[in-house]
Amino acid sequence: MKKNNVYSFEVTNWNEEIIGQFITEGKKWILIHDNTNDFILDGYRFIQKVNIMNIKRGKDEIFKEKIFKLKGFHYLNIDKDYNLNDTIPLLNQIMNDDIIIQYDAEDEEDIYVGKFVEINSDNFRIKSLTTRAEWSSNYLCKFDEISSFSIKNDYLNSLSLLLENIGDVHRLKIT
Repeated sequence: MKKNNVYSFEVTNWNEEIIGQFITEGKKWILIHDNTNDFILDGYRFIQKVNIMNIKRGKDEIFKEKIFKLKGFHYLNIDKDYNLNDTIPLLNQIMNDDIIIQYDAEDEEDIYVGKFVEINSDNFRIKSLTTRAEWSSNYLCKFDEISSFSIKNDYLNSLSLLLENIGDVHRLKIT
């Protein structure tokens, strides 16, 4: 794959493909600028390589790529080096950055939003966040159940703003 080219990723047990502008990859993860809808790049998505069945680059992906270039979304760089070779260090980096994530489980309908609160040898615990920016239940998930996870998209940034401005700045930190 070539940096800034657009690809479609077919993921095991998913009907829809993940589409995005390729940034980089490691042994276990691929990092893309997420093409959430039509001609919109929004946030970053980490895709677990073991769940990828096929990677496509055809006329649709090339067309989107041309539009992204016209919009100025070419040669974008990410502001951090993520360890894409191993799951535990990658998730620890995200947890240490104290940012909200959205992760997709094996079933594409299962989407969770929250923060990593604990990373273990084969699973992690996430503190979930509601659409009203309220902390909710803790969930335990195994690494092999993650198809992908996203950071720094508009939805997650909006929830972060809500948490910061609800009147209690400390709500951003999990208590």
